[in-house]
Amino acid sequence: MTAVFFDAVFDGTEYGLKMRYVNAGLVDYIKTSPVVRGFFIGDKTHPYYSYWRFNKLLFDTNDILIPWIGGLAEASGYDFDVLQTELNNILCSAKDMPNAFAHGLTQTICPLAKSGDPLKASEFLVFGSQYHGSTLTLFRSMHGQWARQARGWYVSDTSLAMLTNNLMMQSGYTESQIFVKEGNFSLYDGVLSVDHDVPTLGLPDILLREQTEFNDKNKDFEIEDSINAQVQATVSAIKRTGIEFADIKSLLPTKKGMLLKHQREGVLFLTQRTGALLADEMGTGKTRTAIVASYIIKGFVNIQDSNRYTVIVAAPKAVIFKWRREILAVYPNESVHVLQAGQSLEAVAPNTNWIITNYEQLERMGDLANSAAVLLIDEAHKLKESMTLRTRIAFEIASRVPNRYLLTATPILNRESEMHSLLRLTGHSLGDLTLSDFETQFSGSPDFRKNLNKSIKEDWMLRRLQSKVLRGKIPGKRHDYQLVKMVKGQHKEYLLQLNEGTHSLTRLHHARRFLEEGKVSLAVKYLKSIPTDEKLIVFCEYVESVNMYSVALTSDSVKSVVVTGQCSDQARDKAIESFQTDDSVRSIVLTYATGAEGIDLWRGNHVFLALQPYVPATQSQAEDRANRLGQTRQVKIVVPIFQNTLDEQLRELLNFKSSIAREVIDPDEVERFNKSALIKAIARQ
Repeated sequence: MTAVFFDAVFDGTEYGLKMRYVNAGLVDYIKTSPVVRGFFIGDKTHPYYSYWRFNKLLFDTNDILIPWIGGLAEASGYDFDVLQTELNNILCSAKDMPNAFAHGLTQTICPLAKSGDPLKASEFLVFGSQYHGSTLTLFRSMHGQWARQARGWYVSDTSLAMLTNNLMMQSGYTESQIFVKEGNFSLYDGVLSVDHDVPTLGLPDILLREQTEFNDKNKDFEIEDSINAQVQATVSAIKRTGIEFADIKSLLPTKKGMLLKHQREGVLFLTQRTGALLADEMGTGKTRTAIVASYIIKGFVNIQDSNRYTVIVAAPKAVIFKWRREILAVYPNESVHVLQAGQSLEAVAPNTNWIITNYEQLERMGDLANSAAVLLIDEAHKLKESMTLRTRIAFEIASRVPNRYLLTATPILNRESEMHSLLRLTGHSLGDLTLSDFETQFSGSPDFRKNLNKSIKEDWMLRRLQSKVLRGKIPGKRHDYQLVKMVKGQHKEYLLQLNEGTHSLTRLHHARRFLEEGKVSLAVKYLKSIPTDEKLIVFCEYVESVNMYSVALTSDSVKSVVVTGQCSDQARDKAIESFQTDDSVRSIVLTYATGAEGIDLWRGNHVFLALQPYVPATQSQAEDRANRLGQTRQVKIVVPIFQNTLDEQLRELLNFKSSIAREVIDPDEVERFNKSALIKAIARQ
């Protein structure tokens, strides 16, 4: 009877060892060994199910192998010499199977060819569905470089035929396991941040470490000849559409009140170019402007190419039905389909004029994009992170559509570089700069940010302020930042929450939630102070706080409704409708995550921010749920700030972040803002 080992297979890079179960301690040692880790094949359909995979370097180096066997002996209780002899015998009799560990794996090849013809490409980025040691060896032999951010292998000076042949002959893949991605792709060396939803394409970090230096002891390292790059589909450059002003004006809706003057100007701006950013302030009617422009563009494109007849709208889930209502309000005879999760693409009727979907479903639009004349992306600031899956999918769809228009009132949430991804997504020439070059030119100082504004406002970004284009149509808003002293014992409890736990993020969470919940009584007092025909909107950071506020704001004669991510679409719509139409509903309580965008709440003219969000744009979005077309009263924004707490520190940070955004988007407003602040400071003296 064998002690531990009784079969082995070798694919040229890795050994697969069949090992007898001895005890849990032995399994734990193999999985977590500080010397080298083994990887268990748990797929029952795999021909080598229940084998353990180890890199051949383990068995080629005694300095690694001897300590490892010593650990096995200690964990299993078997004699060291017995295990060493048995392992040597098994390795000598190992079967050579080049495709042993390719089962169930795929390799996706992205040709980096500007022509769009993969057969002409000589550079490629290749993504593996899982780690495969044999493929790592292959790419190294081809002088490939590991693209750290893209999580794939960059291979050059080869052809598609040679690359696929090598994968099949040297790594054991079949044709059905190799995919060639359609579209134009380019390496993009800019990375804003790595989001939590980035898929693991290629080598997981821990496996990278295992395959290079086994004695690295799990320290951070970068693979030799690695590059800092990722792959994105290449979007065609912005061009002039050539459509005459007279033709555009003749197609504008003529019904009175359908379009305001600034909306008509916005339509003219968008329809003159194949890519643009509509960055008007919240509540100014961007949706309708984009709908009319897209309708006109769709008609002209269809004349030139009858296979393109659709407008694709990508928007947050919360507003997709609002888009449908807006489209049909302007063009009641257009066919509109809302594509939701779980719905088959076959449900989309042929020749549908408008297809609306949320970001989560955008990946399914690949084939439909080939019939699209226009791509509209609402709340486009959500695509600022170039590494996220949703952004990469958006690039792939945009590369197939001739006209791309972005909508967001807040293109910059934290820093200037966030604009780079949006420029690339529409095909602007500034997007061709590397991120490092972009930041060198346009980040870091007010003058640089003003230069960026000058570079984009003439031919790409259209930005109008609510106070200008809607002057006399809505009364506007004013802020009341209230510095509040905590009651006796409250600050002591706050400090306990701030210091609870060892992780800084945990402590921050406890402290901020305590601050939010500590303002419930202030909200109740405020509601009682306003006229009975006026309504209150409360925004919270934490879902747990929402019900606390709603219960406190409810009495025998006064109702309160809530909107959170836990509400169904039907419950959410019902809550909003009752707030807008039912006089007995005096307040609505929402989370920023679900209520700060895409909702019309103009029936309320008081906004209570229970906690300031981390991003100033989020606060602006939340405030302008009330401050928008339809509002007849001045909106009052109440922001209670507890003294000597994180509230005060965050307020200072938000002011700084806001200044960065204003200097890029509204540089003229910076001067007016600063003058206004000085005047107010002098008045207080």
